[in-house]
Amino acid sequence: MHDTLRALITSAPIYESLRQLDDEEHYTIHQTLIFISSQATQPHLDSWSMDTVPHGFAHTLWIPLEDMDYLAGVPGVIPWPVGKLLTEAELGLATADFSFRARHDRHYEALTKKLLAEGAEMYTSFMRRGDFLAWASTTPHFSFPSNPFPRRRLSLQILIRPTRYEWGTFVDQPGPPEPAERMSDRFDFIVR
Repeated sequence: MHDTLRALITSAPIYESLRQLDDEEHYTIHQTLIFISSQATQPHLDSWSMDTVPHGFAHTLWIPLEDMDYLAGVPGVIPWPVGKLLTEAELGLATADFSFRARHDRHYEALTKKLLAEGAEMYTSFMRRGDFLAWASTTPHFSFPSNPFPRRRLSLQILIRPTRYEWGTFVDQPGPPEPAERMSDRFDFIVR
């Protein structure tokens, strides 16, 4: 299973699609998550946990491992300019005297309020095994609840960045260095 997932994540179609997005030569994979069911998440940014320096040039890939319909709890993505960061200050949030977790949660609440107040557009797709969605680390996105909840929704989420960018997070720019293992002339994996 390990080798099969690694081959999927580093496949030529994924590499070529990433290159169409940003014309980069090499990518570092930071995290791979397997989801068994929909998480029904509120609007959020993956930038909080993994981003580039400067913000916004990392990617999230979402890959269904089985066909998905509208009842499966598929992701919704709000169109967003690459590299645009909606900061705490722009949302009217103070950062002093709040823990990282409190800042994270307050940002999500304020982001959701702003997107709803502005009537933000959202895109989703019916997905078939072998498809994938990609969005930037600063792109607001969420997961619909499945029906019934929880319903099986076997999928992968991969957090990846062009290797030439330093690693960072929403708060820490740049982040601490992390050792990476070179897998090919196209991909590295973070080793933890």
